[in-house]
Amino acid sequence: MISLDITNALNSIKWADFINLLKKYRTPGKLLKLFNCFLKDRTVILNNGDRWNYNIGVPQGSSCGPILWLLVANEALELFSEQENLLVQAFADDFVILLRALASYRFTELSNQKVFSVQPKHAESPMCPIERVECSNMGTEGTN
Repeated sequence: MISLDITNALNSIKWADFINLLKKYRTPGKLLKLFNCFLKDRTVILNNGDRWNYNIGVPQGSSCGPILWLLVANEALELFSEQENLLVQAFADDFVILLRALASYRFTELSNQKVFSVQPKHAESPMCPIERVECSNMGTEGTN
């Protein structure tokens, strides 16, 4: 099992990247305009009263956040090609890669292949900032 820790899932993605994803999936023009308006000209008032303009992330608790996250999660899942003995699961902002191998050395080889094959693809895409990768062998004793 490989666990991917996604850092600040929605907080670190640029609005332009959200809009590009919406265009990639052929979002109708009116919806695209709605998302553009939703993401544009946002400011935060800091404790000292100063205003800070921002252009990344999605406002906390917004109803658009889950929709935008699904687009991002789908983009992340596309980093993995379909293969036998491999299953990728996503729940909220957690991703788990399940690998099946008959021997522990083979599991280690497969884990390394998967982690190292995703990293270059991931570097080209700003979508999901992977902060930490953890691998564990969840072998079962007594099975053939």
